[in-house]
This record gives sequence, C-alpha cells and structure tokens, in this order.
Amino acid sequence: MSQLRLVLCRHTEVDLNAEHRYTGQIDVPLNSAGKEQAERLASELSKLKVSAIYSSDLIRAMQTASEIAIFHPLLSLITDQRLREVNLGQLNGMLKSEVKLKYPNQKFSTHNPDFDFSDVGGESRTAVIRRYTEFFNELTKNVGTSLDVQDNIVVVGHGTALRIFLESLGIACLLEQGNHQIILYSTKTN
Repeated sequence: MSQLRLVLCRHTEVDLNAEHRYTGQIDVPLNSAGKEQAERLASELSKLKVSAIYSSDLIRAMQTASEIAIFHPLLSLITDQRLREVNLGQLNGMLKSEVKLKYPNQKFSTHNPDFDFSDVGGESRTAVIRRYTEFFNELTKNVGTSLDVQDNIVVVGHGTALRIFLESLGIACLLEQGNHQIILYSTKTN
C-alpha cells in the first residue's frame, strides 16, 4: 500500500476572514496580511524536499501555493476543484453573526458533525469528505509508488474543508491561516 507524506497548508488571510464573514467558495484574493503570511509560510517550507504542489483552484489558495512554488522552481503548481472550501450556498459572504440570527438551526454550523448546507444551495459534510477522499486516493494511486520516503507533497486548501477531512481520518486539525501540518496518508475507503 502506498503512503504519502502530505504537507497540508491552509490558505492565508483574505478580507472576508478579517471581517468574520463566511467565505466558502467566493473567489477572493489574499489581503496584504495574507500576502505576508504566505511569504512566511513559503520561507518555512523552502527547507523541505517537495515533489509536487497542489492547490484549490480558488485564487486565495493559488496565491498561497504560488508563494511556496517560488522556492521550488522546477515544480508546476497543479490546481484541483476538489480542494475547494465547503460550498455554503446562500451563506457565502454573510457575516457569521448574521447567519446565527437568520438561521439559528445548528446544522449551519461547520462545527456540527452533521452540518448540511444543501437547504441553502450548498453542500453537506459528507459531500466535502467524499471529494477530498477522492482527490487524495487518486493522488496516492497516481504518485504514491514513485516517491521517496522523504518526498513531501504540498497541498494548499481551505480551513473548514481541511479540518473536516482530517477529522474523518481521526487526525486533529492544527491548521491556522499561514501554517502547515504534515500527515501520512494511505488510501481510504468510504
């Protein structure tokens, strides 16, 4: 069985984060603090032997990954829609305080293990886990056998989706904006 050494990174700050809004799949760029955070993260990861860099196709993740790629000029940045943040539907862009008032139902909290945003045009926790698992299983199958044990694969994604995926693996999520977490991953079945 192949096993990957993954360097999971959460994209760095955007204005909607600073404003305490649900960003979801809104495609917004990093703010100035986010750009500085991305540069620091890239500098930290420059010391690692990196074999590949993957990113969500949303601009904030791609900008973060692009900073990391500067230190690994022989690698191409590969984007994948499956690494996007949770689709929050109509809640995208809303203040978190507004959501609590408008939708007091707990199923709209991403910290609820049964959250489901499908009623407002978004997706469920199960759907997020399914697409992340599909991505990482495919990655393991396609590149897992060709890597050295010291090779690292950098994956830049989003806070909630990465947390949910790690929880599904029984791994505590330690990701804050601008940092990384290294895990070993073997193919998972649903």
